[in-house]
Amino acid sequence: MNKKIFFVCLVFALVFTGMLTAKSIGLNLEAGAAYTNHQLHYFDNDTRHDGFKHQGIKSKSLFGFNLGVSYPLPKNWSVFVSTVFAFNRTFVSDTMLGAGYTFKPGKGFDLFLGGGLAFGGSVFKWSSGNVSTTNRFFNIGAGINLTASFMFTNKIGMFAGISNTYYKPVSGKWSNKIGDSTTSGDIASSHMPDLAKSISGRLGVKIKL
Repeated sequence: MNKKIFFVCLVFALVFTGMLTAKSIGLNLEAGAAYTNHQLHYFDNDTRHDGFKHQGIKSKSLFGFNLGVSYPLPKNWSVFVSTVFAFNRTFVSDTMLGAGYTFKPGKGFDLFLGGGLAFGGSVFKWSSGNVSTTNRFFNIGAGINLTASFMFTNKIGMFAGISNTYYKPVSGKWSNKIGDSTTSGDIASSHMPDLAKSISGRLGVKIKL
């Protein structure tokens, strides 16, 4: 077992060293931990006695990881794709594809502000008695991304970022499991969330490839 661990560590060290010493291809890679607050919003169609339309919100805090890739363009512009996978008895994925501008307030320090299209999904599971229920949603929307990074060398540094994404749930499916018996179907439009929202914080390592 110790030999296997040593071999895996050696291979990782060689690959990592090769990445840092290889000729630059212009890509920026970000990988690290993520925190996500995922929300489902429901709106009343009619006003109540007080004259206001009321809103119901379900929210849950989740932890996971983030992967991001960006490619610099002329004049400090760049295109990017970033994905967050978060878990807490619930699975949520948020992917944003867009473009943005990088401010350079100091040597080695970058501040990126961008936005773009977003898509993702969520899986919610819970149990009541002997019934296990699962709801699945697919979402399409848009969001903004703010990321600060500091490079310790020409190749490696750290980043911290926050993103805010708004979605329209476009499809949903449910399933109920009782013992070995499972029933499933589409979630009716009247029971779909009107809006989904993900606020994510990210922290990790940035590598210039």
